[in-house]
This record gives sequence, C-alpha cells and structure tokens, in this order.
Amino acid sequence: MADEGKLVGSAKILPDELTRIISSISYSYTPAAGDQWYYKLTNVPISSPVDLIGGNFLQGSTTAAGTDAGSSPAAVATGDIVKFLFIKNTGKEHDGTTDITGSVYLSLNGSTTGDLAEIAAADNDIIEIGPGESLALKINCTVADLHCEGGTPGFVTQALTTSKKIQCIVAAVLDDV
Repeated sequence: MADEGKLVGSAKILPDELTRIISSISYSYTPAAGDQWYYKLTNVPISSPVDLIGGNFLQGSTTAAGTDAGSSPAAVATGDIVKFLFIKNTGKEHDGTTDITGSVYLSLNGSTTGDLAEIAAADNDIIEIGPGESLALKINCTVADLHCEGGTPGFVTQALTTSKKIQCIVAAVLDDV
C-alpha cells in the first residue's frame, strides 16, 4: 500500500560466535484520517539544536481536494503531533556530495540547551544516528519536542566544524492539530 510508512530490512546481532540473523524485519504506520505526510531533505546544524521538522506538509493523500494554484499545502505547526518518523543520515555535508563523519542526535523532550551529545552522556535521553544509518519510529511527540543536532559520533563533545551541516532524509506522518 502506498499510503503508509514502512521499513523493511534485516539485522545482524550478537558477537560473531553467537551470530543470529534476523531477517524480514518489517513495521509500518498507516495514517489515520487527518494525518498529513511530511518530507524534506534536511540539513542538520552542528552544535545548535533545532526543530527537526519545519515547513509545509506534502499534498494531503487522505483527501481528493487539491491545493489552489499559487498557494502551498498547509504549514507544519509546533503543536502538530509526530506519529511516525523516518530519518536517514546520508553521511554527506549540506552540499550533498562531500562526506562527513558526523552523527545526528535526536531529542524527544524539547531540549535545546547545550550540546545534545553532552546532554545524552549525562541524561541518557538522546538518540544517535550515525553516517549511513537510518531510523524509523512510531512516536507520539510534538514537533516542538523533536529536536536535532549534528555532532561527533559516540556522544562526545563537539569536534566537528560548526559551520557544516549534516544532510538527512526526513519523512514523517503528523497529526495536523
């Protein structure tokens, strides 16, 4: 079905001598009435936590109504609720071609004070997505509570050049409240 968020893959877990391959991993989220799709090639700043999601929704797929010429789909609001999130750290800088070794850190509690990697080291409430890695979550948090920041992998103090940004693919389903 085209109108759902879905992740399919496999995982290798445990040390080599105990390797267990888990295949056909699949989970999905089917939008409810009123939910809206969001997609953006997002450049995540280094050492400056910001909202991960911002801008406009995609054209709504739950209605046959179009968007008037000369106008845009509805804007995402900070009170909208993120129900499904997919993010992929492309491992590229904001130019889309230069490799970068930085991780993207996500906070679900609205933290914007300080360096998210440092906050995670102290509070254990930050998610790290390394270069080339992706993550899909069924969550229930507001846009205002979902923050991101780029940084050095491994939850360590910033060592990356702060003028650079990490390019990510972000797709989400939001309850447009």
